[in-house]
This record gives sequence, structure tokens and C-alpha cells, in this order.
Amino acid sequence: MLALAVLLFAALGGDAPAEATAWIEKTEARLYTWPKPGNVVRFQVRTNLLDPLIAEFEKDPEASSDPEKSRWVASLKRATIRGTADTGTGTVSIDVALAYEPTSSSGKGASDKLKEWLSSTISKAFEGLPLHDASMLRKGGSALAAEDRGEVVVVTVSGKGAEDGSRIHLNKRSSLPESIEMKDMSLRFRFVEVMPGRFAPARLEVKGRGGKESLAEYAYQRAGELAFPSTIKMSQGATSATISFVSIQVEPR
Repeated sequence: MLALAVLLFAALGGDAPAEATAWIEKTEARLYTWPKPGNVVRFQVRTNLLDPLIAEFEKDPEASSDPEKSRWVASLKRATIRGTADTGTGTVSIDVALAYEPTSSSGKGASDKLKEWLSSTISKAFEGLPLHDASMLRKGGSALAAEDRGEVVVVTVSGKGAEDGSRIHLNKRSSLPESIEMKDMSLRFRFVEVMPGRFAPARLEVKGRGGKESLAEYAYQRAGELAFPSTIKMSQGATSATISFVSIQVEPR
């Protein structure tokens, strides 16, 4: 399919890869990225991710009658969540601390699993940005063809295999992505200007195989010379949660 697109473009005249590459480069120049060589950003997190789980625990007669479980559930409400983001690599690390940990091995295991889930969920919330790298192509990938569709240019890029390519729909006026179509999912974007002439995602809609949909909305704050998320709101179906980043400190790497 990708090879056919290139052949069709060539039959009409023009250098398909060169035009497509020019559009990719123009787009990447508009996207905000953290300045190199990078910093370490330390922050604290407030979130309601645990609220539904805490509500379920509080309805459980066993949890309310067991002193250890009651103390643990109460500590979940006051969980301390701190993290670091390496702006050079995009690596995010999250540490979750509870005022009380169960003493039984089963309780300790459940607590560790919950903290691991919370840490992973907050870390993955950054993946929809990513602010450390504005590249529109996977490593080793290339732009193959560009198709003019009026207000939009559709750029076809290569994937790992012949069937793994994707199509990036770029707004011709803003040079920013509107959507990306891939083999197993599609992404739809909305951007906000976070620095003069530079834009970061404000909204990301993901539709996966089977029609499963999720949404992330991003707001930003200034952290020293950086634009850094202030809130990330995530939703899937009837479930939603908000992650807020506070006490921001920027340090050299």
C-alpha cells in the first residue's frame, strides 16, 4: 500500500519523499520540546485516581472491621506522591509513600501492587506529549509521500513492516498534526501555544482496535524556563481522573 502511494505520486510528477520530508520538518519546527541538554524536574502530585478504589474499600464490611485494613485505607487518602522528570530523555519516575503499610505478607503485597499501578499510571500520562522529543517519525523511519487535500496534507510515513506505516494529517495553515492513522489505532490532536511560536498537545483522543476510546487533556505551567504540565485529565468511558503537578523544582542534570 505504501509503495503504491509513492508510485502514484511519481506518476503525477514531483519528488514524493522530499515533499513529505519537508512537511515533517516544518511540523517538527512548530512543536515545543524541552531545551537540551535537559534538566531534572522534581514535583509533587495530587490526584483523585485512588478515589473510586477507596470508596469501594469503605463499603467493604471486612475492610471496616479489620483495624489493619482500616488504617491502610485511611493512609491511601493521605498518600504522598513525588516524582522526577528528566527533560533530556523524557524518563519519568514516581514514588508513592503511605503513612501506614500492612504487616501481613498478603497485605504488603497488595499495597505494593497498588503503589506500582499508581506510579505506572502517572508516568504513562506523560507519554501522550512527549515534550522531550518532537520527532514525527519512529527511529529509522522515513516520509514517503504527501497528498494535498485542500486544508490538510496527508503525509505517509514508513513503519517497521510494509503494513505498519501511518498517515499523518497536517493542517496546512498551522503545520500542526490533526490526526494520525496507524494499523491498530488512530490519534486525534488539539494543540496550545506554550512558548512563542511553539505548541504542545492540549487534547489527545485515542481510538484503538475494536473502537475502544480514551482521552487525555493537558494544561501547562511555567517551571523556570520550561513549559511543564500543570494538570493531566484522563478519561475512558465513564471513568475519569485528574493528575495535578505542584511544588515544581527545576535542577541541572
